[in-house]
Amino acid sequence: MPQAVVLRYQRWASASGRAENVLDQPAGVVFSHRVRMELRIAGGRLLDLSNREGQETRWLAAFDGLEDFSGASATSLAVVGGDTTTIVLDDPTDIVFFAGLGGEVPLTIAATGEAGFSGPNGLRQEVDVRAGLRVTVEYLRSAP
Repeated sequence: MPQAVVLRYQRWASASGRAENVLDQPAGVVFSHRVRMELRIAGGRLLDLSNREGQETRWLAAFDGLEDFSGASATSLAVVGGDTTTIVLDDPTDIVFFAGLGGEVPLTIAATGEAGFSGPNGLRQEVDVRAGLRVTVEYLRSAP
């Protein structure tokens, strides 16, 4: 059995959207985004939880006559982020889940994201959200 197990995982998320004000008056819009990511080992024990959220406000001019998501009555926003976290498991009750598995590691990885614009009823929008995790497992053993 290894002395320790090192889990290195990369988190990444992106949210992008575009909005068009179709009202005959200027309007403010708020682009909000939230991402939740978690990593659990067998048995359901939570190893890491990450919640990120934010928002940005924009003022849009009155409708310019074209629903094309461009011009003064429209905006486009994008948020991209990520980081790498390292967790060292050295408790035998955790390591046992990684011993003798023949290459299969019992991890539960969940990544969810949501984003959207809020504003007046005369707002057209398109939004895309992506979130993910990539895990690398390293076994630490002492020399015999």
